[in-house]
Amino acid sequence: MITQTVPDNVSPDSVQIQDLTDSLISGLFQASPGLLHARWEPEAKRVSWVLTTSTGENEFRTMKLADFRTILARIGYHYMAGFVYGGSQRSILNYRGQDYDTFFEMSNSGPSGFWIRIKTEKG
Repeated sequence: MITQTVPDNVSPDSVQIQDLTDSLISGLFQASPGLLHARWEPEAKRVSWVLTTSTGENEFRTMKLADFRTILARIGYHYMAGFVYGGSQRSILNYRGQDYDTFFEMSNSGPSGFWIRIKTEKG
């Protein structure tokens, strides 16, 4: 298990991969408890991010596969102990002074597809 702090000073409109990744995760914490998931849709040639909370689902960002894979690698490296091509990791992350029990599952390789699920709740 990993324990770390998530930055809270990122802009949701940022084009930097690090900022975008942190923005996606901090958005999940703000809606906690919740599930953030995304999957490459080859027929549509896009990735859609969906945030599921107790109040429903919200699809809020789409992107190209190359950007998605870069975000998956960033999450794997930074939040999942270096698992850039896939795996799972349970972490306690601190956001704005509050601990969140967070579970990451991800695949960033061709045979198993490109997808991610991040589930969190206040710890």
